[in-house]
Amino acid sequence: INSNNPLELVLSTRSGIRKTNDGGATWNNVVGGSFQSLHQKSGNPEILFATTFNSSRIWRSTDGGDTWSQLIPNTVGLPTNARRMELAMTPADTNYIYCLAAGTDNGFLGLWRSTDGGNTWTQRSNSPNILGGSTSGAGSGGQGWYDLAIAVAPDNREEIYTGGVNIWRSGNGGSTWSLNAHWFGGGGAPYVHADIHDLEFRPGTTTLYSCSDGGLDVTQNDGGTWSELQNGMNISQYYKISTSNADSSRVLAGAQDNGTHRKQSGNTYNRVLGGDGMD
Repeated sequence: INSNNPLELVLSTRSGIRKTNDGGATWNNVVGGSFQSLHQKSGNPEILFATTFNSSRIWRSTDGGDTWSQLIPNTVGLPTNARRMELAMTPADTNYIYCLAAGTDNGFLGLWRSTDGGNTWTQRSNSPNILGGSTSGAGSGGQGWYDLAIAVAPDNREEIYTGGVNIWRSGNGGSTWSLNAHWFGGGGAPYVHADIHDLEFRPGTTTLYSCSDGGLDVTQNDGGTWSELQNGMNISQYYKISTSNADSSRVLAGAQDNGTHRKQSGNTYNRVLGGDGMD
């Protein structure tokens, strides 16, 4: 949404980038193709960036989404072999843009940074594998096709958080990384549910939210501790539920992306397995 004109909206979709100037009554398809994410430059709603779906391409508009041009990877210094890319910007420095890229194996291909508003890019790191499940970033591969997120602190252009299976943090612009949260609390890191799809700072604060397959978590101390915000919401989706003929109070239920839950008596439940509960 254009902050200077709330009737002006731009969408990135699997069938192109679309724009409306009348609050959605009519739409124009301004760019064809399949797109992933859409970002507005901090402090300037006329400058937009969009990433493509299942390929390594970034498009930029400098007129609020009316016209677009592609950033040619070889020319500007971006990778040519990414499967998916996500961008992040910060009001701490409106010329800084970060690009988190997953490779064809869905692991960490690398982090790139532009300090001139997207004209040129340099790679900051390509290890450890911050998109895998390991506490140390060992191994290869990951789920970059499915879960990929990045955020930059609004008060520090060098402080970055990335999401994949886990959350990682860098305090030096992506040169080095430390585990910030882990999908079962491994490696001494706080627990945050796996499969991070979005990381967002609350505007005007350093409060960071993580949006995952398990719900919503928040940190107010740079990830030193994380708190779950979805407790009490009856939103678990179960594949299968089974009861015991010998003890009708005993129930097992397998949830979508949220483990297997066991009810033994009364209203007491335990999480006995992680991942997809299934059958």
